[in-house]
Amino acid sequence: EAMSAPHIVVVGAGGVGCWLAALLASASQTNSQLARISFVARGSALKRLQENGLRFVVKDPSGKVSQTHNVAPSQMNPVPSCAAIAESGDRADYVILGVKTWQVGDAAKDAML
Repeated sequence: EAMSAPHIVVVGAGGVGCWLAALLASASQTNSQLARISFVARGSALKRLQENGLRFVVKDPSGKVSQTHNVAPSQMNPVPSCAAIAESGDRADYVILGVKTWQVGDAAKDAML
């Protein structure tokens, strides 16, 4: 029996969270069985991700662009909370917390829903 792609939820729309979400979603573009990605963000970050998706640019030490990841909103499923994922009837197989140290406790509680 074929297994479905694992559902990976990335919490946090900062530099680390965006980088991880961009890499995971980019990899999943070429292989849809690799993973399904959801990205938890809030406020204006959530709105921008829902409207525009994510463009993440990596530069080498000289400032030259070495990688660019363009991810459409449909490829990363931006949502306002882990509760929104649970309310949709879905569940996360893995949760990655890309938040500041002082936000870990609240983010972990939210992710446990």
